[in-house]
Parts: sequence; structure tokens; C-alpha cells
Amino acid sequence: MKCCVESCTQSSDSLVAQTKEVTFHSFPTIRWLRKSWLVSMGMEESNLPLCASVCSLHFQKDNFDVTAEGEPKLRWNSVPSVFKVKRNIASAAPLFISPGQFCVICLDVESKLVPLGKDLSKAYSYVTGIPNGDYGQNLLLEAEAYT
Repeated sequence: MKCCVESCTQSSDSLVAQTKEVTFHSFPTIRWLRKSWLVSMGMEESNLPLCASVCSLHFQKDNFDVTAEGEPKLRWNSVPSVFKVKRNIASAAPLFISPGQFCVICLDVESKLVPLGKDLSKAYSYVTGIPNGDYGQNLLLEAEAYT
């Protein structure tokens, strides 16, 4: 397994990966989240390797939870945002978007953004005005409108 991020040399054969300091994560199947990953990485779906994965070095530390076994588990709505080189968003745009500086639903980069850190429900409530609760389905329905 090899990280598909341009200029990243991490693979499952590397010493760091063998010591389990680096984990590999398959692309999500949820369309809006998959698109968010691609935009964040400056890639097109057509250029994606068949079994594409991204290594843990491209995610923020707070994108991970720790399982009961002590293993890192990537949160379902995380988007890779740590890159050694600047990424061009939407392939042709010369603008570099800082990590996390785009909407994970519609990929908007121009509006005022609210960080969706550890407490997604509070941020979602702040943005939408919908009280805290089961925001997952509402978020997915909103995201489907943009795919």
C-alpha cells in the first residue's frame, strides 16, 4: 500500500509504517466526502489509483480517535489537510487554501467558515440554527444536494 498524495513517499513497506506510526486510509465511498478529499489533495477522480489510500501524516492529529485496543481510528468525516507542498484547489486555481479552510459539504472557500473540530454538533448547530441532536442525516442530505 502506498500513499497517493503527490510527493509523499510513505508506503506499507517503509520503516515508519512497519512500526505502526503511520496508518493508511482508503478513500471514502460517501460522494461528498470523497470529493472533499480530492479537492483538498488537488486531484481528479480520473487520476486516482485503483486502490488509493492516504497515509495518516496528511490528517490533523484531532482527526483521530483511539480505539479500546489503543489503535488510531480516523473519524468518518475527516479530510486530509496536511501537505508538505502547496496544493492547487480545483486543479487550475492558483490559490492555496490552508488546512481546513473549505466547507466539507459544498467546498465553498469564499464564505465565512466555522471550524468543525471535535464538537461537530455545536458547530453544525451554530451554522444551521438547528438545535444539537442527530445532525448526521441532515448533514448528509445537505451534502447530497451538492453532488
